[in-house]
Amino acid sequence: MFLDGTATLGNSTLSGGLATFSTSNLSVGSHSITAIYSGDSHYPGSSGALTQLVNTLFTTVTVTSSPNPSMLGQTVTFAATVSPPTATGTVTFSELTCSPTPCSASFVALGTGTLSGGKAAFSTSSLSGGTHLIAAIYSGDTYYSGSTSSVTQSVKKDPTTVTLSSSPNPSIAGQSVTFTAIVSPSTATGVVTVSGCTGTLSGGQAQCSAIPAGPPGLQSITATYGGDNNYNGSTSAALMQAVKQDTGTTLTSSANPSTLGQSVTFTALMYFSNATGTITFFDGTATLGSGPVTKAVATFSTSSLSAGSHSITAVYSGDGNFGGSTSAVLTQVVK
Repeated sequence: MFLDGTATLGNSTLSGGLATFSTSNLSVGSHSITAIYSGDSHYPGSSGALTQLVNTLFTTVTVTSSPNPSMLGQTVTFAATVSPPTATGTVTFSELTCSPTPCSASFVALGTGTLSGGKAAFSTSSLSGGTHLIAAIYSGDTYYSGSTSSVTQSVKKDPTTVTLSSSPNPSIAGQSVTFTAIVSPSTATGVVTVSGCTGTLSGGQAQCSAIPAGPPGLQSITATYGGDNNYNGSTSAALMQAVKQDTGTTLTSSANPSTLGQSVTFTALMYFSNATGTITFFDGTATLGSGPVTKAVATFSTSSLSAGSHSITAVYSGDGNFGGSTSAVLTQVVK
């Protein structure tokens, strides 16, 4: 009699002092096998024992993906084939992640598939843009050992476009300018760099302020989006930022204080003799008159100021090369 522990496996008749028994039903693991001889009329019974170790069968896994490469948001199917095809159980599809770098790499499960005829599959449309190392991990069953295989899945990032605007434009040399970058699609994240400043995207828009670094004149400025996990970076078309010279208008009066009815000449002086255009003179918010700029000077005369104090300013509207400017307030006293 042959026993597995206390369970009877089978019997065999002695022949020439030898009895054998064969089985293929032993489960995986360690088995205490005992052979018991019951004796006969001449010989007493006896027994012997051994430990029988039953190992699992080796398996192999191959995994494929389709389509590869794929587009962002496209459904990708991962198919695993386990050999021998009689293996049962499940295959777990996992992504090898490593974030931040440096890091200890680990597998993050994406989903599972149940083996049928040695095949299991899993589909997903949630992979981000870039390269993904996907592993098919077969955990084994009662008779078969586990095994693993992997495939590299490439997900193409979506393209982006950037448009750039600025305010004010034109600006004055040394003046801070606010740049606004619009990135499409609006779901893009990350930062945009413009003329030495950076802005963080929110709802597809990023803003930052900087003083244009170049000399006065037309400056070509672009906005560069660096991209993120799902979107490729891009650069805007060149924005022409007009940077004008600061004219720095100063204002003087020919008679201060003056008497009622006396003619007073206001003179506005600018830094640059080649500035052109017109300077307008104001009494508070009321326009008094204007005068053309000639060799950086414009004048205006009036005898109609009423008695009292008047807040006089000179406002230069600018031209193609020079920015507008406003003088400090001159208090004109009329007695």
